[in-house]
Amino acid sequence: MRFHVSVVVAAVGALAAGCAPTPGPEQAPPPVHVAPAAPDDAPVGVAGDGATARLMSLLEPCRQKALAVWPEARRRFVSGLPDGQTLFVTARLRDAAGRMEQVFVAVDRIEGSRVAGRLWSDITTVAGYQRGQVLTLQEADVVDWMISRPDGSEEGNWMGKFMDAYQATGRPPAGVCDS
Repeated sequence: MRFHVSVVVAAVGALAAGCAPTPGPEQAPPPVHVAPAAPDDAPVGVAGDGATARLMSLLEPCRQKALAVWPEARRRFVSGLPDGQTLFVTARLRDAAGRMEQVFVAVDRIEGSRVAGRLWSDITTVAGYQRGQVLTLQEADVVDWMISRPDGSEEGNWMGKFMDAYQATGRPPAGVCDS
């Protein structure tokens, strides 16, 4: 699948929280559209508490920007996105061993404070999850979002754009996640 960067972090400590596997929806899920021209996903592995904390600190302004405009993206999704567009949320999965992996979830529906969808990232770090698995997240677990368009362009995905620039230069980019 083609996306911007998803961050993969091997962190120590936390137990699984916030998202849980859920039975399939009563009706068929909407199709997931990702254009062939969409940017490639390039996961980044980070090992160690210090490196993890530094990366999370660097990504925090992106998370804050995404959450500031999330209500409008949410409203548009609930009202119905144009044909060929798909909403993805970014969330951090944790497993019983304390590992964490940041992933994309293709959103099927939003009901109240719950976001239901399908795991749309290849899993490399956390145990107990697999691509295509149906998940239900609490909205509070959303750390970023992206609307994928038919022409390959994206709206949102601030963390991915930040990580693309960071990987290209080897240093944190200025201005990517500024308000």
